[in-house]
Amino acid sequence: MNSSGMQPESGGEETRSQEIDRESTDKSSEELLEMVLEETLAAASSEAVFPTILRFVRRNQDRTITDPDVAEALIHEILEQRVKRMVLPDDCHRWVAETLLEDPNSRERLEGIWNLALNECK
Repeated sequence: MNSSGMQPESGGEETRSQEIDRESTDKSSEELLEMVLEETLAAASSEAVFPTILRFVRRNQDRTITDPDVAEALIHEILEQRVKRMVLPDDCHRWVAETLLEDPNSRERLEGIWNLALNECK
């Protein structure tokens, strides 16, 4: 401990300011991910994004939206179109895909959009 009563920064121990910074960053990341999740759901239901979804489904007709890799790739394309200027964390698309697939209502919406696009491909 130093004279201020704080733990030294060396040795892997956090100071209170570092802890607060980490907590605010974690909260900001959570808020960002929640916003991206909401944007993805809104975008997937948007007529403006449907051509993007349709092109994706045409390239992946032999796959299923319930495959996390497929969901992640589709979400990446949707968000790339909708939030072009926003820098997203590397694992953001995977997190959104997993979250949407785990929630029964969101999964049902994704499957409905996927099936609608599949029917358009026929």
